[in-house]
This record gives sequence, structure tokens and C-alpha cells, in this order.
Amino acid sequence: MEISNGDAKWVVHPDLTLEDVREHDSANECSGRGSETAAARGYNAERLAAAVFSSNGRFNVNREYSWFDTKSFGENANAIRIESKSCIDRYPSGGYGQFRIWAIHHNTMIEVSSELSYETYVYFFLVYTIEDGDAYEVGKLAADPHVIDDLLSNWRSVRHSTKGTDQVRDISWRQLLSRLGVSVDQFREENIVVVTDSSDE
Repeated sequence: MEISNGDAKWVVHPDLTLEDVREHDSANECSGRGSETAAARGYNAERLAAAVFSSNGRFNVNREYSWFDTKSFGENANAIRIESKSCIDRYPSGGYGQFRIWAIHHNTMIEVSSELSYETYVYFFLVYTIEDGDAYEVGKLAADPHVIDDLLSNWRSVRHSTKGTDQVRDISWRQLLSRLGVSVDQFREENIVVVTDSSDE
């Protein structure tokens, strides 16, 4: 496993933030807290992911298949398929925010990325905090899906209104960083942290 800053592969615009998306005319307006607001921020995180990896830096989501959120084209016009995850830093109850990973999407990404080595597949994780009703970026991280696959266990079944019953893995952002060997300080200070499979370097 290799850990680097935003100058690593895949990333074109590491300095773009969630705040930049909020100012864009296509952004969701999502002031305050609550599940609907969190979902709207999730869509803004997808817009940010699209721009971070895109040569043009635009907040345009390009949907193609249901098992990832958006597709971008990097500096060499290579396709990058991105699964975006976002969460709040702390819940009102005091616990750390969690990312939810769906097994059906994750397993498809692992399978396809193993078969099509010429294409790029990336997890994009964004953590935000709420101040005066607005979301502010705490940090973001991009990771090879095979690195994330090594961290996942203890799946459980849940029912979703559109996905049906499936296995999920909820993991707090603090636990994710710890298991990747990324410090909270690095996560907060870098524009973006990139974690790759060392065999890819």
C-alpha cells in the first residue's frame, strides 16, 4: 500500500473542495442537518469527485452504471469510474460519521477492475462538518478499490427502498483512516490523500 498527497496518479484538481461545489449553480442547496440534507450533500460530493479527477475540473456527474456514481476523464483522456462516499465528521449523538459500502456495488467494482486493468476505478471518501447550517470539508481521500477490499469484513444485511435486501459494511471515517495508516492530521492538512495498491506503482 502506498500513501501520497494529491500529486499522485488519478488526481487532476486536488485543491477543489466541497465549498467550491456549494457555490456552483448546479449544486444542491442543503442547509442544516437531517437525512434528506445528508443525501443532497452526497450528490454534491459526487460532483466534487467528478471535478477532482477530471481534466476540465467541471462539477458534472456522468452516470453510466448503477454500481458506481460518476465517470471522469483524466489528463490522458482515460476513463476513471468513481464510487463516492461522504459522511459528517460527528453525529449529533457524538459518534464519528460512517461511510456505508454496499456489497453488490463493491463486488462488481472489484470484479470489473480485475478484468479490465486498462481502466481506472477509484473510491472517493469525503468528510464534512456543519457550521451555521453549511457543510465545510474536513478532508478527502481517494483509494484503489482493492485496498478498500482488504479492509472489509463483518457485512450485515439491510433493506433499501430501491436496492432491496443487500449486504452492507458501515465503517467510521476514523476507523477507515486508521486501517489505511493515514493520520487524522494528514487527512485534514492535505488537499487529498491518495492510497494505492503498491503493486500498481
